[in-house]
Amino acid sequence: MRLILALCLGGLTTLGFAPWGWWVLVLLAPAILLLLVLDSEPRSAAALTWVFGLANFGSGLYWIYVSTHIYGGAPAWLAVLLILLLSAYLALFPAMAVYVVRRLLPAAQALAAILFLPLAWSASELLRGWLFSGFPWLSLGYALIDMPLAARWAPLLGVHGLTAMALLLAGGLALALRGQWRCGMLSVLVWLGGILVATGVVFPTVSAEEILTVMGLGSIAIGFAFRDIFENFFAGVLILWRFPFENGDLIEVNDLVG
Repeated sequence: MRLILALCLGGLTTLGFAPWGWWVLVLLAPAILLLLVLDSEPRSAAALTWVFGLANFGSGLYWIYVSTHIYGGAPAWLAVLLILLLSAYLALFPAMAVYVVRRLLPAAQALAAILFLPLAWSASELLRGWLFSGFPWLSLGYALIDMPLAARWAPLLGVHGLTAMALLLAGGLALALRGQWRCGMLSVLVWLGGILVATGVVFPTVSAEEILTVMGLGSIAIGFAFRDIFENFFAGVLILWRFPFENGDLIEVNDLVG
């Protein structure tokens, strides 16, 4: 039953990509998959993820059937076999990522698993896009391009960063469905803080206000009340991280020099 559920979830995830564009399924379907993964042994978790990937790639690569059978003239059975073999290979990458995370982190460490899984999954997609000349089709991040605020995040994070964000949100939702609301919120906040600091380090000329605006945080209602405080705090964190000053530097602010 769990394998059948994983198979259905993988097929539903495909509907999050073009031409359907139901991006919310790219969050909901992996969230339910993670619920199954967190309560499974490493091998079972990898098997569930492989079946999920098999359905996702098998349904998402339908264009191979069109190109090889309808336009290429190959037998229909050969086109279907090609899709199945390719999908089985591609599904190994997310399965490998889940296996490694579940192997290193036992079931009791659900929060740690949710924090590390986005990195492992994104790394597996990066490897999939490079190994043997690569096949980056159906990376989860592509489905989020129509998600509100995703257009602002994409230039900073790239497609693999968006994949990590999708898995992070799915993981937070999975923890919430397990009744671990605080852990789910904590995982999102930890990643959000890491993205803020990393963005400030990678792009040293970008101000704290610009980062918050690009990420869409400036438009959140609660942000209006605490925006100045949060910007000042974040700017202070960036100063401590970059450490742009040295003893003996001359600093000029308006008419003050010292």
